[in-house]
Amino acid sequence: MMTISDQTHSLLPLPPPAGGRGYSAAIRDNVRLIRDNQTQFVCLYVLSELDQNTEFFELRQQLRGQGLDTGVTWCDRQQLEKISHQFSAVGDTVASTSDFQTLMLSLFSEAVSLRASDIHIRIKTNFTRVYYRVDGNLRRVRTESVKWGTRLVNALYNSMCDEHSIPVLSYTEPADARVREEFVNGFGLSTCRFASRPGGQGRLAVALRLVSRRKQSLRFDQLGLTPEEEITLRRLLNSSGGTLYSGPTGHGKSTVCQCSAEFLAAEDEGENILSVEDPIESPIEGIFQTPLGSQTFAEAITNLLRMDPDRLYIGEIRDAGSAHGCVEAIHTGIPVLTTIHTHSPADILQRLRRFGVDEDLLFDPTIISGLVGLRLVPLLCEACKVPWQRGREKISPVMQDLVETYADPAHVYLRKTGGCSGCGDTGISGRIGVFEVIETNNAFMRLYAEKGKMAAYLDWIAKGGVTLCQNLTRLINEGRADPVWAHRRLCNLDRDARLKAGSER
Repeated sequence: MMTISDQTHSLLPLPPPAGGRGYSAAIRDNVRLIRDNQTQFVCLYVLSELDQNTEFFELRQQLRGQGLDTGVTWCDRQQLEKISHQFSAVGDTVASTSDFQTLMLSLFSEAVSLRASDIHIRIKTNFTRVYYRVDGNLRRVRTESVKWGTRLVNALYNSMCDEHSIPVLSYTEPADARVREEFVNGFGLSTCRFASRPGGQGRLAVALRLVSRRKQSLRFDQLGLTPEEEITLRRLLNSSGGTLYSGPTGHGKSTVCQCSAEFLAAEDEGENILSVEDPIESPIEGIFQTPLGSQTFAEAITNLLRMDPDRLYIGEIRDAGSAHGCVEAIHTGIPVLTTIHTHSPADILQRLRRFGVDEDLLFDPTIISGLVGLRLVPLLCEACKVPWQRGREKISPVMQDLVETYADPAHVYLRKTGGCSGCGDTGISGRIGVFEVIETNNAFMRLYAEKGKMAAYLDWIAKGGVTLCQNLTRLINEGRADPVWAHRRLCNLDRDARLKAGSER
């Protein structure tokens, strides 16, 4: 079957059936009308079981009557589900939406079209502002009245969300919630998390995290891993231990972890790989995915171990229960993939220790096999980026010294303020990951246990380990990333030098 994606094809609505009646669930759920955007060829992708279905025969007759002599490709259920995941739902509408619910839906639509990861709504004393975070930067998109903002966030929290932390949105205490799936699934989102915090005197800050469904499998090199890092990661994934992915919120931990799970599933289709996630963010091909539901992660992991798994994908280690559950699963012979929030991969062991994980297991390299850190770096627009020497005078003397000490000014470029039409006036065109992949061994773990994190980490670097800082500097010296932005937002350019200073005493 040919490769289909929302970049090359369009999902078309089925023509309404004759007589005004609706289609049966068999047709609605198991027939997709797809157009190739280049050739304009239209094809029906149909579940094989419908080959003798009279309603499908009538649909084909109706399409022919409209001058569409479509092709037909018969699919099994897995193939049809994979096609469906490439597209946001067509024709999905939410009944009885108010004007401000409709307005909120239009913000979701616009934000997704711009590849935003978050929407920020800030109600201030005299006005409301809306921002989208695109490629790591906040972009102001509109300014409205205080009344407009108040009605918008009230409609969102009080009528479009569930899992409320407080019954009604408050301007005096923070709130958390989740936007209901029916409002966001049509935009290619699996969920949207709501968080608010009062600013006093009627002011309110609202942040909406847009969690997108990943629509296609990504190769490791597309994620930003160097060839050497990819080899190391593949070796880790095939080990009998756990591979843990760390980094700040919104920097791609889940995406890389999902791609790792798909790699394992594709390598051995005979493995039973199960997940527990909160929520299920994207389909992971070859994995049976389960939501956390009302259980804790610890309870869910215990339940999964009764399901005859070969491997487990745990959405996140977030507390002592999930930490112990993951380590115990590995200890019983079930390799684990999971994510955890830490500043750097070397901090993962420290966090697990604070969660009370037994040190005999914690510092066993066959239990914790891999520590992976990553950051997403905005890429400079090739059409408008500014050479260092031309933009240097606008940079502070302190920053000039840092860049010229730790980077190669002859190859450095800066982001152009205001950008150009090609990059949507941002100066940025996409993002890519920079990684730090630590493969643990007995020497690393022994040093960590006896002399602490810094001794083990510096020894790893001395033996050839490539750090986040080194990979970021490589992108800067290739003219692909802005050093000023990178230093402030991702990793200080002098980070490694400061860590090494005095270490030989």
